[in-house]
Amino acid sequence: MSAIADVVIQIVRVSWTKASRGAEGAAARRAAPLGLVLPDELTTASFHQVVFDETDAFTPESRRLPSELLDDRIRIDIHDAGPVVRVGPLFGFTYRGYHPSVRLRPGRWVRWLQNARWTSATGHGDWRYTAETVNVAIAPVELGVFMGEPDKVIDERVSLR
Repeated sequence: MSAIADVVIQIVRVSWTKASRGAEGAAARRAAPLGLVLPDELTTASFHQVVFDETDAFTPESRRLPSELLDDRIRIDIHDAGPVVRVGPLFGFTYRGYHPSVRLRPGRWVRWLQNARWTSATGHGDWRYTAETVNVAIAPVELGVFMGEPDKVIDERVSLR
């Protein structure tokens, strides 16, 4: 994070392989929500991460992590008119072009949607897929804030074939 602000961040990540592209596996991964209830102990010095992975039958693993572990691609810059958030490309992919920034206002929040696929560094092996949702709001917020409708949605998902 480029600057500290009174923001609340929740990252929801869903990961799978070709085995979950159809039928039961696809239904299970699509059932993962875009936002969940925040943990009681969450502070602006931490963020909430929830991972749904195929290897765990898409059972959610919820963690409260210190903000120092927040991915560098999630930038929050402080300006006189309020914090500005920008989410860079997932896993360093740059094929999506320009990444907009969003000025946060009290009582409002943004949902950023991205996805990607990749294989091993040598190009061998099965494809892996990830869909990630980054929810960001100015604190204080209700614990269920990210279960509602966001004020702004940035959808950078692409067809993963």
